[in-house]
Amino acid sequence: VNLGDDNESDMLADLGEVARVAEEWSMPLLAMLYARGPRISNEYDPAVVAHCARMGVELGADIDLAGTAYTGLAEDAVAADRAKALPWEPIGYYEGNLDRSPRFAGTFDGKGASIDNLRLSGERQGLFGYVAEGTVRGVVVNTGSVSVTDKGAAVVGVAALGSTIEDCVNRVDVAGVGADDYTCAGGVAGYSDDATVRRCANEGDVSAPGNTSVGGIA
Repeated sequence: VNLGDDNESDMLADLGEVARVAEEWSMPLLAMLYARGPRISNEYDPAVVAHCARMGVELGADIDLAGTAYTGLAEDAVAADRAKALPWEPIGYYEGNLDRSPRFAGTFDGKGASIDNLRLSGERQGLFGYVAEGTVRGVVVNTGSVSVTDKGAAVVGVAALGSTIEDCVNRVDVAGVGADDYTCAGGVAGYSDDATVRRCANEGDVSAPGNTSVGGIA
Protein backbone atom coordinates (compact mmCIF):
# COMPACT_ATOMS: atom_id res chain seq x y z
CA VAL A 1 0.00 0.00 0.00
CA ASN A 2 1.42 3.39 -1.00
CA LEU A 3 0.08 6.00 1.40
CA GLY A 4 0.04 9.36 -0.37
CA ASP A 5 -0.62 7.82 -3.76
CA ASP A 6 -3.58 8.90 -5.89
CA ASN A 7 -4.98 5.35 -5.55
CA GLU A 8 -4.45 5.18 -1.78
CA SER A 9 -8.15 4.71 -0.94
CA ASP A 10 -8.50 1.74 -3.31
CA MET A 11 -5.37 0.07 -1.92
CA LEU A 12 -6.56 0.54 1.68
CA ALA A 13 -9.94 -0.92 0.79
CA ASP A 14 -8.25 -3.98 -0.72
CA LEU A 15 -6.05 -4.39 2.36
CA GLY A 16 -9.09 -4.12 4.62
CA GLU A 17 -10.82 -6.94 2.74
CA VAL A 18 -7.70 -9.13 2.88
CA ALA A 19 -7.43 -8.43 6.62
CA ARG A 20 -11.07 -9.45 7.10
CA VAL A 21 -10.55 -12.77 5.36
CA ALA A 22 -7.24 -13.40 7.17
CA GLU A 23 -8.93 -12.86 10.54
CA GLU A 24 -11.80 -15.13 9.53
CA TRP A 25 -9.33 -17.92 8.71
CA SER A 26 -6.96 -17.15 11.65
CA MET A 27 -4.09 -16.44 9.27
CA PRO A 28 -1.18 -14.04 9.88
CA LEU A 29 -1.15 -10.97 7.69
CA LEU A 30 1.95 -9.28 6.31
CA ALA A 31 1.25 -5.83 4.92
CA MET A 32 3.86 -3.59 3.28
CA LEU A 33 2.89 0.06 3.72
CA TYR A 34 5.05 2.79 2.18
CA ALA A 35 4.93 6.59 2.26
CA ARG A 36 5.02 7.13 -1.49
CA GLY A 37 3.20 9.47 -3.80
CA PRO A 38 2.73 13.08 -4.82
CA ARG A 39 1.44 14.06 -1.36
CA ILE A 40 4.54 12.82 0.47
CA SER A 41 7.40 15.32 0.74
CA ASN A 42 9.65 13.26 3.05
CA GLU A 43 9.13 9.52 3.29
CA TYR A 44 11.58 9.34 6.23
CA ASP A 45 9.67 11.83 8.40
CA PRO A 46 9.03 10.03 11.76
CA ALA A 47 5.43 11.27 11.80
CA VAL A 48 4.86 9.83 8.33
CA VAL A 49 6.45 6.49 9.26
CA ALA A 50 4.32 6.37 12.44
CA HIS A 51 1.21 7.02 10.35
CA CYS A 52 2.06 4.08 8.07
CA ALA A 53 2.54 1.81 11.08
CA ARG A 54 -0.74 2.95 12.63
CA MET A 55 -2.67 2.29 9.43
CA GLY A 56 -1.20 -1.20 9.27
CA VAL A 57 -2.19 -1.98 12.86
CA GLU A 58 -5.69 -0.59 12.49
CA LEU A 59 -6.23 -2.78 9.46
CA GLY A 60 -5.01 -5.90 11.26
CA ALA A 61 -1.41 -6.31 10.06
CA ASP A 62 1.44 -7.49 12.27
CA ILE A 63 4.29 -5.07 13.04
CA ASP A 64 8.04 -5.65 13.10
CA LEU A 65 10.08 -2.89 14.74
CA ALA A 66 13.45 -4.21 13.61
CA GLY A 67 13.92 -1.08 11.52
CA THR A 68 15.83 -2.74 8.68
CA ALA A 69 15.40 0.14 6.25
CA TYR A 70 16.58 2.67 8.81
CA THR A 71 19.33 0.90 10.73
CA GLY A 72 20.75 -0.93 7.73
CA LEU A 73 20.70 -4.18 9.70
CA ALA A 74 19.33 -7.45 8.45
CA GLU A 75 16.53 -9.15 10.35
CA ASP A 76 18.81 -11.90 11.70
CA ALA A 77 21.23 -9.29 13.12
CA VAL A 78 18.41 -7.76 15.14
CA ALA A 79 17.16 -11.17 16.23
CA ALA A 80 20.65 -11.94 17.58
CA ASP A 81 20.82 -8.66 19.50
CA ARG A 82 17.53 -6.97 20.38
CA ALA A 83 19.41 -3.82 21.41
CA LYS A 84 19.94 -3.18 17.70
CA ALA A 85 16.21 -2.78 17.11
CA LEU A 86 14.80 0.71 16.92
CA PRO A 87 13.93 2.00 20.44
CA TRP A 88 10.22 2.53 20.97
CA GLU A 89 8.87 5.85 22.29
CA PRO A 90 5.96 4.94 24.61
CA ILE A 91 2.53 6.39 23.91
CA GLY A 92 1.82 8.55 26.96
CA TYR A 93 4.14 9.06 29.92
CA TYR A 94 3.43 9.00 33.65
CA GLU A 95 5.21 11.96 35.24
CA GLY A 96 4.23 11.16 38.83
CA ASN A 97 0.77 12.75 38.84
CA LEU A 98 -2.17 10.63 37.67
CA ASP A 99 -4.32 13.61 36.66
CA ARG A 100 -1.75 15.82 34.96
CA SER A 101 0.54 13.41 33.12
CA PRO A 102 0.23 13.11 29.31
CA ARG A 103 -1.82 9.98 28.73
CA PHE A 104 -3.50 7.80 26.16
CA ALA A 105 -7.23 8.24 26.82
CA GLY A 106 -8.76 6.72 23.70
CA THR A 107 -9.51 3.16 22.59
CA PHE A 108 -6.89 1.08 20.81
CA ASP A 109 -7.83 -2.34 19.40
CA GLY A 110 -4.84 -4.29 18.08
CA LYS A 111 -7.21 -7.03 16.84
CA GLY A 112 -4.70 -9.69 17.88
CA ALA A 113 -1.93 -8.43 15.60
CA SER A 114 1.57 -9.23 16.87
CA ILE A 115 4.44 -6.82 17.51
CA ASP A 116 7.98 -8.09 17.04
CA ASN A 117 11.34 -6.63 18.10
CA LEU A 118 9.85 -4.21 20.62
CA ARG A 119 12.71 -2.51 22.44
CA LEU A 120 11.96 -0.70 25.72
CA SER A 121 14.47 0.62 28.23
CA GLY A 122 14.16 3.18 31.03
CA GLU A 123 11.59 4.62 33.40
CA ARG A 124 7.85 3.94 33.11
CA GLN A 125 8.06 2.00 29.90
CA GLY A 126 5.52 0.14 27.80
CA LEU A 127 4.13 0.07 24.31
CA PHE A 128 1.74 2.48 26.03
CA GLY A 129 3.57 4.36 28.76
CA TYR A 130 0.50 5.74 30.52
CA VAL A 131 -3.17 4.91 29.91
CA ALA A 132 -5.80 6.88 31.84
CA GLU A 133 -9.54 6.71 31.14
CA GLY A 134 -8.70 4.68 28.05
CA THR A 135 -8.85 1.13 26.70
CA VAL A 136 -6.13 -1.04 25.18
CA ARG A 137 -7.16 -4.41 23.82
CA GLY A 138 -6.01 -7.14 21.48
CA VAL A 139 -2.27 -6.37 21.63
CA VAL A 140 0.26 -9.22 21.33
CA VAL A 141 3.92 -8.45 22.07
CA ASN A 142 5.71 -11.38 20.49
CA THR A 143 9.45 -10.67 20.63
CA GLY A 144 11.72 -7.93 21.91
CA SER A 145 13.74 -6.60 24.82
CA VAL A 146 12.14 -4.89 27.84
CA SER A 147 14.18 -3.41 30.69
CA VAL A 148 12.38 -1.04 33.05
CA THR A 149 12.99 1.09 36.12
CA ASP A 150 10.28 2.51 38.39
CA LYS A 151 7.14 1.15 36.63
CA GLY A 152 6.94 -0.76 33.39
CA ALA A 153 5.72 -3.68 31.31
CA ALA A 154 5.63 -4.77 27.69
CA VAL A 155 2.11 -3.54 26.93
CA VAL A 156 1.20 -0.78 29.43
CA GLY A 157 3.58 0.84 31.90
CA VAL A 158 0.94 2.54 34.07
CA ALA A 159 -2.84 2.02 33.85
CA ALA A 160 -5.10 4.26 35.95
CA LEU A 161 -8.31 6.28 36.32
CA GLY A 162 -10.77 3.65 35.16
CA SER A 163 -8.71 2.29 32.28
CA THR A 164 -9.27 -1.16 30.82
CA ILE A 165 -6.55 -3.48 29.53
CA GLU A 166 -8.04 -6.60 27.99
CA ASP A 167 -7.29 -9.52 25.67
CA CYS A 168 -3.56 -8.70 25.56
CA VAL A 169 -0.63 -11.15 25.52
CA ASN A 170 3.03 -10.65 26.34
CA ARG A 171 5.66 -13.21 25.30
CA VAL A 172 8.74 -11.07 26.07
CA ASP A 173 10.94 -11.31 29.17
CA VAL A 174 10.64 -8.19 31.32
CA ALA A 175 13.55 -7.18 33.55
CA GLY A 176 12.99 -4.66 36.33
CA VAL A 177 16.36 -3.11 37.05
CA GLY A 178 15.44 -0.62 39.78
CA ALA A 179 16.55 -1.27 43.35
CA ASP A 180 13.94 0.68 45.35
CA ASP A 181 10.50 -0.15 46.69
CA TYR A 182 8.77 1.88 43.99
CA THR A 183 9.87 -0.28 41.08
CA CYS A 184 6.97 -2.30 39.66
CA ALA A 185 7.45 -4.73 36.79
CA GLY A 186 4.83 -6.82 35.02
CA GLY A 187 4.30 -8.69 31.81
CA VAL A 188 1.21 -6.87 30.55
CA ALA A 189 0.87 -3.94 32.99
CA GLY A 190 3.59 -2.60 35.26
CA TYR A 191 1.41 -0.61 37.65
CA SER A 192 -2.37 -0.48 38.01
CA ASP A 193 -4.39 2.10 39.98
CA ASP A 194 -8.19 1.96 39.60
CA ALA A 195 -7.83 0.05 36.35
CA THR A 196 -9.24 -3.24 35.07
CA VAL A 197 -6.95 -5.88 33.58
CA ARG A 198 -8.83 -8.88 32.24
CA ARG A 199 -8.50 -11.82 29.87
CA CYS A 200 -4.77 -11.16 29.50
CA ALA A 201 -1.86 -13.61 29.52
CA ASN A 202 1.86 -13.41 30.15
CA GLU A 203 4.26 -16.01 28.74
CA GLY A 204 7.53 -14.18 29.43
CA ASP A 205 9.72 -14.22 32.54
CA VAL A 206 9.34 -11.14 34.78
CA SER A 207 12.14 -10.43 37.23
CA ALA A 208 13.41 -7.62 39.46
CA PRO A 209 15.92 -7.35 42.33
CA GLY A 210 15.54 -6.33 45.96
CA ASN A 211 12.20 -5.28 47.42
CA THR A 212 10.59 -4.43 44.12
CA SER A 213 7.04 -5.48 43.13
CA VAL A 214 6.80 -8.10 40.38
CA GLY A 215 3.70 -9.56 38.75
CA GLY A 216 3.22 -11.99 35.89
CA ILE A 217 0.36 -10.10 34.25
CA ALA A 218 0.27 -6.93 36.38
